[in-house]
Amino acid sequence: MTKIKLKIKSFLKKGLAPYEAKGFRSGFVILFAVTLTSLILSIALSVANITFKEISFSTSSRNSNDAFLAADTGAECALFYDKLSGSSFPLDGVGHPATINCTSTDLPISFVGTADTGSYDFIITGLGSLGTSCAKVNVFKNKAVTPALATIDSVGYNIGDATCHSTNPSRVERELFVTSAFSVPQGPSSNVSEGKTATQSTSAFGGGPQRAVDGNTDGNWSNNSVTHTDSLSGSYSWWEVDLVSSFNVTSVSIWNRTDCCSDRLTDYWVFISDTPFLSSDTPANLQSRPGTWNNHQTSYPNPSTNISAGGTQGRYVRIQHSNDAGYLSLAEVQVFGTP
Repeated sequence: MTKIKLKIKSFLKKGLAPYEAKGFRSGFVILFAVTLTSLILSIALSVANITFKEISFSTSSRNSNDAFLAADTGAECALFYDKLSGSSFPLDGVGHPATINCTSTDLPISFVGTADTGSYDFIITGLGSLGTSCAKVNVFKNKAVTPALATIDSVGYNIGDATCHSTNPSRVERELFVTSAFSVPQGPSSNVSEGKTATQSTSAFGGGPQRAVDGNTDGNWSNNSVTHTDSLSGSYSWWEVDLVSSFNVTSVSIWNRTDCCSDRLTDYWVFISDTPFLSSDTPANLQSRPGTWNNHQTSYPNPSTNISAGGTQGRYVRIQHSNDAGYLSLAEVQVFGTP
């Protein structure tokens, strides 16, 4: 026991042996080197990760831009050819060109249609920063809605072959829709009221309602081609014609009595509708009735006036006094329209 105590005291006085101190210092240096290396490696990995993310973001941004540019190019091409005089995408497909030229390339177009719609498709390739982008474009026309609409659907991709197809996992899609109204070509308008069934609020002096659709515009009462109502308080004298079926009414021509009394037709309304009129209908309630077109005239036809109806759809056409009492006389009413 005494020897052990002496050795401990000796150790405390002398300290570590030279070789032991040297080993301790070497271990510390190795630990420091490993720690420093780990720290440097961690920083390097973090920088590499940030750099990788930056590269990935840059690539993703480029792919997205290329896809959007392709979609925009397709939409602009379709708009250009649709808005030309004599659209390259007619509703019925009649006379449409086999190809259109976009980006200096002839592009074949295909057509599928029904009685009310027409659908066109074409593909643009070789777009984007790398020349690998493409777009699939559809132009859809529909006259079954009001107004008739043309819808352009352009889908752009950053990668695609000649048919704009690819299974590349980096493929990006961007889509653009453009919608606009278009005019439906109409055939020449014709008088669709002549010979049709006409009625009026009352009849007086033998001036029946059929006289205004007999094809004769003579306004002289003595020649038996002018209508005549009675003048009853509260009747808001009216005359109307049933066209049998609905037409796109482009205009209404009204011929007045000419031998006298022309100013009786100074303040009146023209109504067009697919809904039948009631004998009790007044200008006040017809002006606000849904689906009823109206036009107010404050001067008399001399001897006639033509009122544009802009292609209004309707089967029934009425001429009605604004005043609750007064005679109504018409030489002829011509309703021009197309089926």
